[in-house]
Amino acid sequence: MENLNASQRAQFREHEYFEVRGGTTGKRYSIRRSSSLNVDELNESGAIVACWCFIPDGYLPVEDVMLAQKIALELFEDDALSVARRFSCRAGRIARDSLAA
Repeated sequence: MENLNASQRAQFREHEYFEVRGGTTGKRYSIRRSSSLNVDELNESGAIVACWCFIPDGYLPVEDVMLAQKIALELFEDDALSVARRFSCRAGRIARDSLAA
């Protein structure tokens, strides 16, 4: 929690996800409380346009996986997505109570 900003902490406490901005593109991503299949790419209105899965090596607690995903997207977005798997999602659905960033 101490590595999230105030908005991200509020989102996580209320919805068990938080949003981040990609450090290269500025795209919005939602990271849900899970250790895999949990990163949604959002458009500016909050609709999910792509779903991604990438996780660090090793057996880590869910919260550590989420922190690694946050840092990867913010600092190494291109590298993270180059190893990520894009998977089928219901594109166009609105992320749960997505807050404007």
